[in-house]
Amino acid sequence: MKKDEIEILLENIQEKFDLVLEGHTKLTWKLDRMAADLNQRMDELAQKIQTIEQKTAKPRSDRSKQS
Repeated sequence: MKKDEIEILLENIQEKFDLVLEGHTKLTWKLDRMAADLNQRMDELAQKIQTIEQKTAKPRSDRSKQS
């Protein structure tokens, strides 16, 4: 191969490598955003569960009378 052909080949490889890196960067950003959204939803669900538990929990004095 001639030097010019090798340079062209290396440029093509570099361009493809840059595209792969760009794709990975976008995927990482999207995964981070999805993880943050999922964490927020889980926190909201935990809060709702806690609220339901507080509303449905019997006082301790009622529990001791049942035993």
